[in-house]
Amino acid sequence: MTAEVLLFAYGTLQDPAVQTAVFGHELEPGAQDRLSGFRLSHIPVDDLQVTAETGLTHYPILIPTTAEAPPVPGRLYPLTP
Repeated sequence: MTAEVLLFAYGTLQDPAVQTAVFGHELEPGAQDRLSGFRLSHIPVDDLQVTAETGLTHYPILIPTTAEAPPVPGRLYPLTP
């Protein structure tokens, strides 16, 4: 029996097209969730091909924080290793 692993996605990994590119298939729908102890920020996309293909100029990242910050919304997906 293979143990289930949970993946929290908060950015582009929630997009079915990105899921297919990363995993080779769309993930099960998952469930809405929120992650505390982090804040959402963005870094520039330096790869012009990525920008051309996705339209993204900045990529979302999570930064740990001890300050009061609202939970980061996302989805929790069940995966198998």
